[in-house]
Amino acid sequence: MSASKKHGVVVLLDALGVSSYDMAAAEVFFKKREAIFQGVEIAFSGFHDEGIKIGLPPNVLKMFPKRSSQATFGDTVLFEWEFAVNDFANCILGIGLWLNLFIHIGLKEGLAFRGAISVGDYIVDYNTSTYLGPAVADAASWYEKANWIGIIVTPSMGLRLEILASGKLKGFLSKAFVKYPNTPLKNSQLTEAWVAAWPVILYEEKTRTGKNLPRNEIISTLGQFPIPKGTESKYYNTINFFDWYIGVHGGK
Repeated sequence: MSASKKHGVVVLLDALGVSSYDMAAAEVFFKKREAIFQGVEIAFSGFHDEGIKIGLPPNVLKMFPKRSSQATFGDTVLFEWEFAVNDFANCILGIGLWLNLFIHIGLKEGLAFRGAISVGDYIVDYNTSTYLGPAVADAASWYEKANWIGIIVTPSMGLRLEILASGKLKGFLSKAFVKYPNTPLKNSQLTEAWVAAWPVILYEEKTRTGKNLPRNEIISTLGQFPIPKGTESKYYNTINFFDWYIGVHGGK
C-alpha cells in the first residue's frame, strides 16, 4: 500500500474564475501559479529573521514551514503540511504567514484564491494524488462557502486557535489569523469565524516603503480583475475585510 497516514494542516483553495479559462489562459495560469510559489519562497525566507526581531519563541521559529506538499485538481489547489499531533501551536503561525503571502502574491500575479484551512488526520497516496480523511473532508466542506477572496478557518481548527489566542502566542497570532465577526458566506449571511490575516502583508509592505496607501493599493489590484455581473459582492466583501483588519489590527 503506497498511501500514508498523516496528521497536519490541509488547505483547499479555489482559483476564482479559472474554470472558464480556454487553453491559452490555462497555460498562463500554470505559469502564474509557479511564479506565486517562487515569490512566496523568496519572501518567506526573510520571515525567520523578522521573527527573531519581534521575539517569536525559538520553538515556533524552528517549525517555520518549507514549501508544502501540493496537488492541483482543475481550478483547486491543495496544500498539506504534516506535523506531530502536539506541534500545532509551534507550526500554525508559520503556516498562516506562508498562506498570507500566497494570497497577497497571488493577487499581484492576477489570481484570486478563496478557500479553507483545517487540521487533523488524513491519508495521502502521492502516486495517484489521492487525499482522504477527516482533515480533507473538513476543508472540502468549507472551501467554497465564503463569498470573498481569502481563507476561512474551519470551526474545528478555530477552536484550537481560540486556545492560542489566550496563550503565549496571543501577541503574534493576528499576523497569521484573526477572528472576523463579519465573514461573508455565499447565502448573504455573515458569521464570526477565524480567517487568514492576509491584509497584514500589504499593510506592512506599504507602510514600510510609504509608496502608496494600502487601501488604494488593494482597490487598484482588485480593479484589474474582470468582475462579471453577480460577482461584485465578492470583491466588496474583500475590501470590507481589508478595511476591518487595518482598522482593528493595523497598528499591532
